[in-house]
Amino acid sequence: MPEGSTPTKSLMVLHGTIDGNMDDCMFDSLDTTEETWRWRSSYLYEGLDEARLLATLRGPTSEDPFRFLGLKWFTKELPSVLSGIMQQRGFLILEATGLTRDSNGEKVGYFLMHSVSLPGIVPELPHLGLIREEISACYIDCQLDSGRVEMFCRSFLNPRGKALNRLTAIIGAEALLSAIGVIDYAYIRKLTWLVRHKKEKTAARQ
Repeated sequence: MPEGSTPTKSLMVLHGTIDGNMDDCMFDSLDTTEETWRWRSSYLYEGLDEARLLATLRGPTSEDPFRFLGLKWFTKELPSVLSGIMQQRGFLILEATGLTRDSNGEKVGYFLMHSVSLPGIVPELPHLGLIREEISACYIDCQLDSGRVEMFCRSFLNPRGKALNRLTAIIGAEALLSAIGVIDYAYIRKLTWLVRHKKEKTAARQ
């Protein structure tokens, strides 16, 4: 397949339940800085290589603490065994998180990412060996009962360039499955904040 041609898009869906509450799911999804984004990716084994938060269009507020809309650019790590088979992929996405209501008035959380193109503003960097992959994913979370969250996701990938469709689907599926660790990561994030805050208060008293 020649470079620049379009392989078949990989379409994927995810549905299941995880233990916890929806607020923790949303807290995990909220990455308003490069530091928290990298930390989340490291814990959930998302394989983030380079990451840049290019613009924040909307941020959280006291009334809407999980609201975020931003432009992000990143590359994914390429396993060494694939270095001679696939080129590294870069992504430029618009990301949004927040809470809303469904048609029945029930509260739901959402996490959206969708590839965008900004020619002349954010180049694709082919001279660095990168191919701009296209991705679109939508996660919907709803509280099933007091201790479980139901999660839905629909996603597609268009790897572009030379890529093995089956391999691309496997990599994409692994990325979707990282969502099962969101509650654990939210706990770690809150505990880390608590320890840091306690140290700051102790230092202020001295």
